[in-house]
Amino acid sequence: MASSPDQILELIRASGSVTDADIFAVRQIVYPDGVASADEVDLVFKIEAAAKTFVPAWSDFFREVLVDFTVFQTTPRGYVSQENAYWLIAAITADAHTRTATELEALIGIITEARWVPECLTAFVLRELKTSIVEGTTPLADGSTATKGAVDPGEVELIRRVLFAAGGAGHIGVSQAEAELLFDINDATDHDRNAPAWSELFVKAILNHVMAYSGYTAPPRDEALRLENWSKQTDVNVGGFLGRMVEGGIAGIMEAYRQPSAEDRAIARLEEQHRRILLDEEVTPFEADWVARRINRDGKISPNETQLIKLLTDSGAPSINPWLDAARAAS
Repeated sequence: MASSPDQILELIRASGSVTDADIFAVRQIVYPDGVASADEVDLVFKIEAAAKTFVPAWSDFFREVLVDFTVFQTTPRGYVSQENAYWLIAAITADAHTRTATELEALIGIITEARWVPECLTAFVLRELKTSIVEGTTPLADGSTATKGAVDPGEVELIRRVLFAAGGAGHIGVSQAEAELLFDINDATDHDRNAPAWSELFVKAILNHVMAYSGYTAPPRDEALRLENWSKQTDVNVGGFLGRMVEGGIAGIMEAYRQPSAEDRAIARLEEQHRRILLDEEVTPFEADWVARRINRDGKISPNETQLIKLLTDSGAPSINPWLDAARAAS
């Protein structure tokens, strides 16, 4: 059996397929020390590009390696750096788009597992999904082929995973780049053939963007690093934590582990801040103007946009935008 990276890659190129034995051999190269290096990740990408057929286990292994490298092996853990995001996009777009469903699923896995990712990464994945939906050319993560010009139920779920994953861009709020891409998908697809779930997702996501437009901002990397290292600080009462475990037996152990970490408390404060923004903020004229311009870009008002206009005009001041008011009156 081949044991070096070059030997394994050459055998896979010759056979055109990846077997379970190949995955076992690659795993011995990538994880002998439990950590994937940049060169080892590059090998995994080369194998993905070289083979034409794969056993089912390859998709899980490919995702595992990319998630480990980009999410859990960078500092602070769980935060994908801008540099790693650009590297990942460049590695995957060697031929302009994601080559396989495996790559797309790995990207969505990274966004789902991370606490925060740069906006460029979520926007890239949404653009890939837009290509799949509009042109029917990009393979979907569930292995199916997209229906050209319509949003399928599986695609709705993929978009939902990207937008509302714990580590999506902005952590909670839908960014402007994401909102623009959702409008692009809505404008380019056939409402009568779209899955019913698309309407609800589109309207809720755009409302999320508008209502939180000036709200939550993801913590900077240096702040995340400070929180990650809370247990190393001298003012953390580690002794008290251990004492609760010893004094309370099994119940004490459970209670000790229920005590929130500094990071948990910081995230809870941010989520409470965002909740208050969503509950208290009215739609401003600036936000209403953006929605009006975006809806009117193609000169048509889709049924989804009609529903969005109704909700916005109901939630805002008596008159938040003349064009939206007129469109509401005409609907």
